[in-house]
Amino acid sequence: MEVIAVIKTFQLWRDVLRRKLGILLFDRHPSVRSSSHGVTVFVRWDAKLGDAIVSSWVAREIKHKFPDRKIYVITSTEMAPLFRDFFNFDYVFEIPKRAGYMELKKLANEMGDVDYLVHFSQKMKMKDLYFISKVRSKNVAGLDDELDCINIKLGQKTAGMHFAKKFKVLLEHMGIANPDTSYIVPLFKDSEDRVGSWWPSNRTLCFNPYGSGASRCFSVEKNIELINTMLDASNYSICLLYPPGREKDVERLVSHVCDPARVIIDHEKPSLAALFAQVRHCAGMVSVDTATVHIATGLSKPVLGIYNDNFGMPENVEWHPNNPHSSVIYAETRSAQQDVNFINVAEFKTVFEKWVADYL
Repeated sequence: MEVIAVIKTFQLWRDVLRRKLGILLFDRHPSVRSSSHGVTVFVRWDAKLGDAIVSSWVAREIKHKFPDRKIYVITSTEMAPLFRDFFNFDYVFEIPKRAGYMELKKLANEMGDVDYLVHFSQKMKMKDLYFISKVRSKNVAGLDDELDCINIKLGQKTAGMHFAKKFKVLLEHMGIANPDTSYIVPLFKDSEDRVGSWWPSNRTLCFNPYGSGASRCFSVEKNIELINTMLDASNYSICLLYPPGREKDVERLVSHVCDPARVIIDHEKPSLAALFAQVRHCAGMVSVDTATVHIATGLSKPVLGIYNDNFGMPENVEWHPNNPHSSVIYAETRSAQQDVNFINVAEFKTVFEKWVADYL
């Protein structure tokens, strides 16, 4: 543990030094004078599924007000189809996770003149600063108020707001009053029909016990305990959501719950299309995973979110379910260690029963 702590400290100092150097070399005020109805570019190269869902509505609302404005996004190959096919962006620039400086320079040149460059990283890294310096942009909107290159400073202005609200403030700055911030959740008809063919007639909850990282995944034993708690405390069936690689764990836990007939799983290979379909069919979502929480919110499903203690203030202010029909429970912290498996099951039962009574 001491070695890990030393490594983390070294990495922290390395990142601080790189940022300082990046500010020294590349942090300059925007100087381009482009058309006031030019291109808007969103930098989402670090966007995960949940982040993408939370901001899925922005291009739709810009185009509703300004139909002729071109809206581009920079994102990963994995997320590109969502932005391209469902989120109303005119063009998607795909970029690798660890793009080199030459790739960033080439990308900046390909974009041409830009009216708004939007980059909502709260602490820009050296490569972020380099990229911004190469983009010919009239305006740069961001949350890192310390930087000169950002002339639309939204960090302090949106402090304490959910990320969806931060984007709303940005659009209001662009002249778009009262944008509709409802999320877009993609629909794949083939998957909807397939899931509908086996979905139980009994009202069913989705339960996702697998978040990103080991500290946000329940063990098989804890899964069994929580599923039994939900089965005993309600008449609902449970659809167990799981990512690729968890098939054996899922088979084991389903065979050990108190009422296996009320626990269902999709036996096809996990996919985003199937995930969206299962959430559409469910009556409510219980999840440790923020992506499925946001998908459920986008589909107006009641949500019970389970988080580690370090997902409290300020993070949970910015990434909470953003759902009027939601409850949240935090796992305990033990010896400074964060792990959802430290959840108090008795407390979970109480919160679950109240959530069911209030919202289902």
